[in-house]
Amino acid sequence: MGDAPCPICGTLLWFFETANGIACCRFAAIAPLRDHLFVRIAHALGMEVDDVIHAYKTREPLDANGADSLDMVEVTMELEEEFGFTIPLDGTANIKTIRDLVDFILRWRL
Repeated sequence: MGDAPCPICGTLLWFFETANGIACCRFAAIAPLRDHLFVRIAHALGMEVDDVIHAYKTREPLDANGADSLDMVEVTMELEEEFGFTIPLDGTANIKTIRDLVDFILRWRL
């Protein structure tokens, strides 16, 4: 999952998993929200935005960036409050990386 250019028109698309299989949308539609999430996560975890982006791209586990499960719960709660939704408990068990969290929120917002 991630982004790739459309083989027909070259538009950058973002691919993600859904309950019904793989879906995609125009990357330009999610880029502002994704960038906002990077800033919010960096602030909440006391990290630099560039470090959050690097962790997102490399799929590093949170503990590799000095964050633990409690940090993740706090960040998740802040984002739930900001965006007005609740991540189900079974969903939070699957959030192990910054990419997991960002992608979960992006899928929810689409």
